[in-house]
Amino acid sequence: MGQKSSSTKTKIPDNQASPYVSSDLSILTLLPTGVLGVVLNVNEGEHQLPGVFIQPGETLEVAARRAALQKTGIEVGEVHQLRLFDSPDRDSRAWVISAAFFAAVPYAVVHQAMEGVLEQSGHALPLAVVPVDDAIVAHLKYDHSDIVLQSATHLRGEYQLRPDPYRFLDKEELTLLELRTAHETVAGHRILKDTFRRRMTPKLIDTGEVTQGLLGKPARLYRRKPTAGPRKVHHSDWID
Repeated sequence: MGQKSSSTKTKIPDNQASPYVSSDLSILTLLPTGVLGVVLNVNEGEHQLPGVFIQPGETLEVAARRAALQKTGIEVGEVHQLRLFDSPDRDSRAWVISAAFFAAVPYAVVHQAMEGVLEQSGHALPLAVVPVDDAIVAHLKYDHSDIVLQSATHLRGEYQLRPDPYRFLDKEELTLLELRTAHETVAGHRILKDTFRRRMTPKLIDTGEVTQGLLGKPARLYRRKPTAGPRKVHHSDWID
């Protein structure tokens, strides 16, 4: 995988009187196979989300970014807080509260990390990128399965409403076909062309330009409207 194979054990002090706090990060990406994927660390054969314990003077968000950089070599853009996971028995090693975050990262960045191109820290672990609906994800420990599921659920809901709100497509001008392909990857199923056009074009700006130098009929180029970004995660997302 282009990663060093040494493992790191999380050291947790004994005789704790209060919970430790960790930041765990679900890094989502669009796999070339056409499915939504998540980046996992592999530690002694066990898959897990990248995560770290919060340090003195550090915010939860800064810790989540540190987890991404130290454990995967990926410098994420925006990170979005999902929720707290605070069941007293969620971690058999100690009493740990997890502040769960997620981030959307273009696959090109993830591929570089997999190939070892990005600078690694001494804490970096081997990586695996698997579909969010894979059996590996279903069997993750420490509530990591729920973190992946809930981050994917929120993201899929946003993609029903807005054109690539988390910017998996790392460019400003896009064709409707590029957008629809990304949305189908997120959703995990085909989307009717006319339905997609009716739903998304009101949230796009027609640049008046078309694609150049490509085979076939030139396609119109669009930009996302400034209001087309994602909404924040709300606690009601997890209430049945």
